[in-house]
Amino acid sequence: MPLSDVERLLFPSTRKRHLEAPELSAKRARSERTPPNLVKPSPIVKVHVRKNDDDYVTFTIHLNYICHYSPYFYAAFHGRFQEGEKQEMKMEDTDPLVFGIFVNWLYTQTIYTEAGELPKCSTLVNLWILADHVLVPRLQNHALVSLDAARVSAKRIPARLFQRIYENTAPESPLRSYLIDYCVNTVREIATPESYPSQLLADIVNETRMQMKAQLKSERRSTRWELSTEDLAQYAVDEDVDFNIEQRYELSDDIDDRNAEEETLVEESLKKSGQTEDED
Repeated sequence: MPLSDVERLLFPSTRKRHLEAPELSAKRARSERTPPNLVKPSPIVKVHVRKNDDDYVTFTIHLNYICHYSPYFYAAFHGRFQEGEKQEMKMEDTDPLVFGIFVNWLYTQTIYTEAGELPKCSTLVNLWILADHVLVPRLQNHALVSLDAARVSAKRIPARLFQRIYENTAPESPLRSYLIDYCVNTVREIATPESYPSQLLADIVNETRMQMKAQLKSERRSTRWELSTEDLAQYAVDEDVDFNIEQRYELSDDIDDRNAEEETLVEESLKKSGQTEDED
């Protein structure tokens, strides 16, 4: 997908997420300045957020607030493109609920829904992704703290969010790291493996191995997997079972039937997951 005019301003090399360190530091340093206020009149800008295919919801925001916290919007509304001239722009990759929470955060530095409640995990994941897109690291950190509170309250992070997190984050993303650690440390069994991106499964294995290696080193034990004869016994096949040839083939057929049935169930589950959305 081609970069927008705003993204070209911020990322002239077209590498959207790879700013040079000095540039990134300068942009993030803006949030360390004196916080904005409404003591004096400030211009108003408009952000139109897509609601569905044809409709947008318009948010009116004070220019000094949105530009103080977001280098993305600063570049948009101070640039030479139409966003800067008209002082309005469209947002296609988020939704009104998430953007509204972002706007409220600009003024209050708190994360709540319109009803004054903690948002659901799905909303907080999308808020983190939005904050990443518009370069507001402080909001990313606030969103992660709220996500952890929502996780504790709900006793889980819905598996349907895993794919969205991996599709919208880089490998070194803190949100990915949080998800990996959650999966490694949770006692829940993987009930819907189709919800887990293959890279997440690999990351879980690698993180588990790293933790085991660190523990073994702390205990001054070898990190090599060494098994005694007694240890190997748990993998042995019972040699005393007396199978006749007919029983052997019947057992083999039963296994094949079960495998085929499991494959069918997985395919049906994948089809359903593409048509319906789980609830939090």
